[in-house]
Amino acid sequence: MNKILLSVVLPNFNHAQFLPSAIDALLSQDRPPDEICIIDDASKDDSIAIMQRYSNRHPCIRIFRNEENLGALASLQRGVEAALGRYVYLAAADDFVLPGFFRNGLAMFEKYGEVGLVCADAVIRDGHSGQQTGVRPPVRPLKKAGKLDPEGVERLLKRADNFILTGASLIRRDYVLEMDGFDQAAGPFADGLLVRKIALRYGLAYFPLPAVCWNLFPDGYSQTTVRRNDQALKALVSIPAIIAADDTFPKWYPELFRRRWQFAVSRTILEDVNFKFQDILSITANSKVDSFFLKLLRPLTKVKSGRYLCILYLALRLRPYRLSDILSTAIDRYWQRLAASRAFWRTSRATKRDSPA
Repeated sequence: MNKILLSVVLPNFNHAQFLPSAIDALLSQDRPPDEICIIDDASKDDSIAIMQRYSNRHPCIRIFRNEENLGALASLQRGVEAALGRYVYLAAADDFVLPGFFRNGLAMFEKYGEVGLVCADAVIRDGHSGQQTGVRPPVRPLKKAGKLDPEGVERLLKRADNFILTGASLIRRDYVLEMDGFDQAAGPFADGLLVRKIALRYGLAYFPLPAVCWNLFPDGYSQTTVRRNDQALKALVSIPAIIAADDTFPKWYPELFRRRWQFAVSRTILEDVNFKFQDILSITANSKVDSFFLKLLRPLTKVKSGRYLCILYLALRLRPYRLSDILSTAIDRYWQRLAASRAFWRTSRATKRDSPA
């Protein structure tokens, strides 16, 4: 009988500086993984030496080496195929998991065993400064821990998106293989499309706690697609086409994804004070009317308030999400932080009161 329940798949390419913190966080979970499959993608730095040192001390670590650089998706695919667990966690060498993630995730699977994945929240940090910049997803699947059946996932997808973060999810390994793994043609969208497909087919469970710290770098794999205009325009055509060709997705989703991608890219562009307005037009101008109104707003975008006004116009024009859902999630998180803060101070006062003078 296979005793391995949870496998971590950790691809790595030249991330020697981040590997120790990523591996330490995995090993220090109060319910640690049964195995950690590290796939090195022909790194040129000290990654292999670091992996070997950890492997010598921790037999649960298995090392796989690509003879040549194959890319993140091929490395993830190799890791999933080599893993032995019922569930897999797709890790990233430059991120790290937070305490309690695996224990909570496996408990949700035990309670809702029929779902395809369990997901949670992620803390977003600037990869260079380490400063926290937000919490994702922008719209929680549920207000409290629970499950969504496939029909519920489809209803939510019509209202919101990005509510499943791959780096904050535990996934049924056999379902990853059933869906043929990662579509190379989808590039940095491959893991996101995969988890959406699994959730649409088998449902999901969710718990509203941070599970991972996600470090964002401007030159990272996913961020490059958003920030480079040529890559963003290519994705605007290719990803809706991939979605449309897959019967797992609802027929209405390709067009809705396209509008959401337009909004996401344009918002990222406008956050950069040195942005090029032509990039906004090329991404979001679907008609002459769009071009006209955007050009009217152009002089205002020289100041931050004007850029926010442009984002508001695009939100009204593209209708990517329901504002009420975003506000509801933000309010829920505020009350959650407030409750945690009050609990901390109550515990601190009780400790001081009970300590000997």
